[in-house]
Amino acid sequence: MKTNQVFAPGHSVLDLTNRQSVDHFFETHSVDVVIHCALAGRDKINAIDPALVTQNLEMFNNLWRNRHRFKKLINMGTGNEFDTSTNIDEAPESELHKHLPIASYGYAKNIVARICETTEHFYNLRLFGIFHHSENQRRFFKLLKNATDDAPLRIYQDHRFDFVNIADLVSMIDIVIAGDAQHQDINIVYKEKRMLSEHARMFADLHRIPQSRILVEECGNNNFTGDGSRYAWYNIPAQGLEAGFAEY
Repeated sequence: MKTNQVFAPGHSVLDLTNRQSVDHFFETHSVDVVIHCALAGRDKINAIDPALVTQNLEMFNNLWRNRHRFKKLINMGTGNEFDTSTNIDEAPESELHKHLPIASYGYAKNIVARICETTEHFYNLRLFGIFHHSENQRRFFKLLKNATDDAPLRIYQDHRFDFVNIADLVSMIDIVIAGDAQHQDINIVYKEKRMLSEHARMFADLHRIPQSRILVEECGNNNFTGDGSRYAWYNIPAQGLEAGFAEY
């Protein structure tokens, strides 16, 4: 089994918004593949803030400028590229070009995805929802795991939503690193679509959490799912939701 040396520099070592910092890092490190997961505005996903556009594009631009110093880049994309003010339901990758999101984060990521699509050896792996037991306490399944009878998980707008087991994202990253990816833009989603409430009940059953701790306020009109045809094309032996929920 092939292993890789991983550099995971913190902000104090590598400030992606700083041109000199990024240039210096690549001048002093031999890098084959960049996996770009950084983002500005993690808690302001739906905000309209020009500063967020600038920061997210600066980070990507500083990597793009150094593309001659590495072999490929894998960008962690987002369903927000399609504009969350609309109904995103089994959106194909080509849907990207029909949107310029209102929210600053989605707008910046939409532009980044377009550049990846037209830059050789750049890949955009688009995530709608992903989970892992190490995630922070405000994430959906953490809230459910910590729900009580007095403080249940409230789903204010139930809608179709794509969650994916992080292990299956890793498998796709391995394919890109190995040079076997045939597409530069891929929705990392399963073919079967589920409501948020369905995910919650499935998770609750596996962890013996009373379903009374899941409260659905109303059904929303806007879904958040992508077309999974390209991802399915690779025929990855996916671990799937249930295995991820059980490990959580």
